[in-house]
Amino acid sequence: MITLKEYLKNHLTHEETNNFIANTKRFRMFFNRNKNKSAYYSMRSAFDFNIAPEGKFYWNNKLKKINDVVFTYHPNGKIKSIIPIINGEIHKYCYFFDQNEQLQKIIKHSENCSSVIFEKKIIHLN
Repeated sequence: MITLKEYLKNHLTHEETNNFIANTKRFRMFFNRNKNKSAYYSMRSAFDFNIAPEGKFYWNNKLKKINDVVFTYHPNGKIKSIIPIINGEIHKYCYFFDQNEQLQKIIKHSENCSSVIFEKKIIHLN
């Protein structure tokens, strides 16, 4: 996973990093909370691209250069989800697991909607 810290250091020019910092309110607090999290999701939540002086198109182009796989984890440390990011977009398929890392759902994304294409059925015996 490309972290925000790595992305700002290795994937943006010095000027671009300064622009990102200038656009992000309370940057130091934001950075400390998100530096080891996904660059893709952190950048999405940093500020409203529509009001950035560089414009929405500029920052969306930066996001389009991100190819990554984001892992989220349950409190017990086991994988909760695998979300591929390709060219700055969530990939067509995302995978979700239970706390024992057993596949529970596969969600298919399209431009207008998301749909569950696999869901593990739980059978309760009475």
